[in-house]
Amino acid sequence: MFPRGEISEVGSSSFLVATSSPLDLPLFVAYSIQSLPAARKVTGTSVRELADAVMGEIFRSLPSACPAWRLGVFGSPGDARVESRGALLEEQVLERIEDRSRKLLRSRVSSSDPFHADETTAQVLLVAPDTAFVSFVTPDMRVGFEPVLSPMTAGRAEVENDPRPPARAYQKLLEAEAQLGVAIGSGDRCVDLGCTPGSWSYIALTREATVVGVDRAEPDQEVTLHEQFTFQRGDGFAYTPSAPVHWLLCDIVAPPQQTLELLQRWLRERWCEKFIVTFKFKGDPDIRILTRLKELLRQQCGHAFVRHLTHNKNEVTAAGVVKPFRS
Repeated sequence: MFPRGEISEVGSSSFLVATSSPLDLPLFVAYSIQSLPAARKVTGTSVRELADAVMGEIFRSLPSACPAWRLGVFGSPGDARVESRGALLEEQVLERIEDRSRKLLRSRVSSSDPFHADETTAQVLLVAPDTAFVSFVTPDMRVGFEPVLSPMTAGRAEVENDPRPPARAYQKLLEAEAQLGVAIGSGDRCVDLGCTPGSWSYIALTREATVVGVDRAEPDQEVTLHEQFTFQRGDGFAYTPSAPVHWLLCDIVAPPQQTLELLQRWLRERWCEKFIVTFKFKGDPDIRILTRLKELLRQQCGHAFVRHLTHNKNEVTAAGVVKPFRS
C-alpha cells in the first residue's frame, strides 16, 4: 500500500509526496525518483516568503540539538522556471540558516553521504512558483521509508562521464552504488553475469576487486587481459560459483522472469553478500514481476531497493545487502 497523499508527476517518473504518515509504509515505489514522507505544504508569493515559510518548518521540526541532518531543496525537473526558482529558494534558505543558527549549519551533512544513523532528513520540493512541500524524516521513520528514500538531493546521483569503460552501462552501476550507499572495494570478489562488453567488470577491476565474468562472447580486451579478471564462456543463468562472493553483478538482456529466478537462486543459496541486478522490460513494466521482486528483497535483504535509475532505459535496477544466515 502506498501512503495517501499527492503525487507530482514529472516526465516518466514522479515524486511521491505523502501528506500523511500512515502505518502501512511503502517498501518500494520503483518509478518514484524520490519520496517526501509526512510532507506539509507551504506557500509564498515570492522566493523570500517561501524561504521564510520553509525556515518556520525547519525550526519547528528539527531538535535544537540535532546531531546530524541533511537538507535537499529542489524544483520539479522539466519546468525551467520552477527549477531555477528552486535553486534560488535553496540559496535563501541556506542564507537564513547561516544567519540564525550556526549550530544547524555545522551539523548539516552532505547529500553525497550515505544516511547517518542519527540524522533527520529534510527535503523541500518546489512544485509551482508559489508552492512547495516540506518533509522531515527522523531516524525512526527512515526504517520504513528508506527503500523509497534516497540520500541524494531529488533522488539523483551525479555520475561523471568517463570515456574509458567499454560501454556507458557503467553509469548504471555507479548510480546503483551511490543509491545503495555501498560500493565495490579493494579485495572484493565479484561475479559479473552477462559481462560483455565489460563496463561493470572494468569498474570493479579499477577498484582492485577480482572478477569472474560470464558470457557467451568475450568482453573488451582491456578487461580480459587484466590479471584479476577470469573469463568463463557460457550462460550466466547456468553459472554456479565455486564459493560465495562479495558481489553479484548482472546486466543480462533477458526476460525479467528469468532474471528474477536467477536472483532468487543466488539469494536463497547465499552465494553473494551484495548484488546489483538489472531487470529489463519489453513494453510496460510487469507489475507481477515487480511485486514478487519486492517481496523477495523484503524477505532476504537487510537493506535494498528497486528503482528506475536515471541511467536506466526500459528497466529497473535491484540492489541490496543480503541478510546473513541465522545460526
